[in-house]
Amino acid sequence: MSKTTEELLAAVRALPEDERASVIDSLLEEYDELPFDPAWLPILEKRSALFDSGAIQGKTVAELRESLRNAGVLHD
Repeated sequence: MSKTTEELLAAVRALPEDERASVIDSLLEEYDELPFDPAWLPILEKRSALFDSGAIQGKTVAELRESLRNAGVLHD
């Protein structure tokens, strides 16, 4: 990654959340296709709204790994 790109990413990461989201939306509009199956969009929007409202909470990577270990899905 070039120094310019790293500086740009650092600047975007320093923006407030709503402005970062606007940057992401603007960049995604440049693509003819979404970087994921569009069928997932309603699910993503619903879960995002639930998270934003506080109705659901996220988990850390460590918590997810522990859950997967407990379920027998992940073996370290």
